[in-house]
Amino acid sequence: MKHTVLWQSLQAWHKRLAFGLIAGAALSATGCASDVSTLNTTTLMPAKKEALPKGSAIAVVPFNERFSGDWSRQGWTVAEAEVTRILTNAAVEGESYFRIVDRELIENVFDEQALTARGGVTEAAASDVGRTLGADYVVFGTTDYNYSSRWYDATFNVCVPTVGDECVRKDIPVDCQSVTIQTSLFPKIVSVTDGQVRYAERIDRSSEIDGCSGRGFNPIRNRRAYAQVNEEVVGKRLISASIEEFRTHVAPYKGRVSLHFALKHELQDEASIERFEFAKELHSSDVKAACNIWKTLDAELSPAARGPDTALKLNRGVCLEYEGDFAGAKQVYQNLKASLIEQGIVPAGMITDALRRVDDRMAKENQLSQELGT
Repeated sequence: MKHTVLWQSLQAWHKRLAFGLIAGAALSATGCASDVSTLNTTTLMPAKKEALPKGSAIAVVPFNERFSGDWSRQGWTVAEAEVTRILTNAAVEGESYFRIVDRELIENVFDEQALTARGGVTEAAASDVGRTLGADYVVFGTTDYNYSSRWYDATFNVCVPTVGDECVRKDIPVDCQSVTIQTSLFPKIVSVTDGQVRYAERIDRSSEIDGCSGRGFNPIRNRRAYAQVNEEVVGKRLISASIEEFRTHVAPYKGRVSLHFALKHELQDEASIERFEFAKELHSSDVKAACNIWKTLDAELSPAARGPDTALKLNRGVCLEYEGDFAGAKQVYQNLKASLIEQGIVPAGMITDALRRVDDRMAKENQLSQELGT
């Protein structure tokens, strides 16, 4: 009786909030079909490549930034400042993951030792600089920017206005410019303790801007379509995206996890069906409240009211996974695997994917604990 009253109160409250206007909802529904709904959430993930220890002192020294092609302006630098900014902002639960050496101190050491990024900083020089600065690791490397442009002929069949509202279709030849900007970030991390390179990986990106497909292009007015591009802005945007990717290689980061709820139930009594359906409507805007309903319903149901009930059981496992109880979720998935496939209420691949996902999350949780020293 107590659970029924609580549920009725919760139902009335959420109806007043119109099922989706709850501030701070962390999940977004995608791909909702009649039987399955996918909800995406973010969670802390371990580093993808070579995790550096939490609290490490990092010195980011100037990168050797090289330009090739027809840049209107060369010589600008962005890598050192962006790497410093992004690594400074790397945080876990509001606490900085790294200690970043002040750039002014690094510049002073470079001046004193007459070092320059031009030609590239060697592993030995980076290690010496790091030792002078009292750093644990030094980040250095190169960035390459390439700008290329080509012209090609294109023909557009368009309706050319004539008298009144009429028009005549004509083939109009246009000279089109296509600009390609490519960037290559090659960061390295050397350990000051032993001088060994702990990380070295090239990250490439490119962007193509076509004058004949850009906004505002009109073949009737523009017989020569220039690609409107600020190459410096595009180049910096590409290299910044590569640096963001580099950060995920060496420190914990926020990653997306997709959870899959079953929406086709096998419940037998009307009251249970109503509660399941309410949670079904609610889960995309407030998954915690929906999970409370599903878990409470699962605990209260009698065998007669339950029916085969694979969907409700599966959703209980997904809710446990959402709450971080991966071992509990795995147990639910394992117990359900045979019955889910046999009864066909839930797609057979869904439980296999759930088991694979929760195993992966358990492994990543262990890896993350090691990185964080917890």
